[in-house]
Amino acid sequence: SLLFRGFSKALKGMNEADGTGFAAALNAGVEAAYKAVMKPAEGTILTVMRSCTEIETEGLDLLGLFDRMYDAAADMLEKTPDMLPVLKQAGVVDSGGQGLLTVFKGWRAAFYGEKVEAAAGEELSLNCDIWNRDGLKEIRIVVNGEIVKQIPVTGESFKEAVTLTRDWAANDWILIEALGVDCCQYAITNPIIIA
Repeated sequence: SLLFRGFSKALKGMNEADGTGFAAALNAGVEAAYKAVMKPAEGTILTVMRSCTEIETEGLDLLGLFDRMYDAAADMLEKTPDMLPVLKQAGVVDSGGQGLLTVFKGWRAAFYGEKVEAAAGEELSLNCDIWNRDGLKEIRIVVNGEIVKQIPVTGESFKEAVTLTRDWAANDWILIEALGVDCCQYAITNPIIIA
C-alpha cells in the first residue's frame, strides 16, 4: 500500500501523466515502501517493485514505459525463489510480488482498453500441509472473504489436496485458516491471488 501511497502523492495535482511523470511517481512509491521496512529482504514484493524503477525510460511514451515496467516485474518475480530459500523450497514465487503483478495486469488491460476475461468453471487444487502439536480442529478455505469449505480435522496434521471448482475471476483470492483444538490457536496464510 505504501507503494501506491507514494505513487499517488507524486501524481497529486496532475491531470495527466506522461511516461516521465509515471516513472517519477513509481520511483517515489518504491522509495516510500523501502523506507517503511527496517530490514528489506531481497526476493519479496520490494524487489519486484524496485525492478520497475531500474529500466531504461528515455524516449518511451506511457504505454511503452508501462510495457517495459511490466516485463521487468514479471522477470524479477520469476527470480524470487532464487533469492529466498523458503520460496524455492515451496516451489513458489513471492505472493506479494505476484499480487503486484496482478495489479499491473489490470492497469495494462485498462491502458490498452482490454477486457479481463474470467476463467469459467476452472479447477484449482491446493496442496495443504498443516501441523499443530496440540491438534487441529478445522481447516477453512476462504475465497474473496467468504468461507467456501470447512474441513473437520482430528489429529495433529492435515496433509491433502483440496480441490475447488468455480468460475474464477481475475484478482479472486484464496486463503487458508487453521483452527487448533484450543480456542486460542489460530493460523492464517497470506492471500493467494488468482492471476
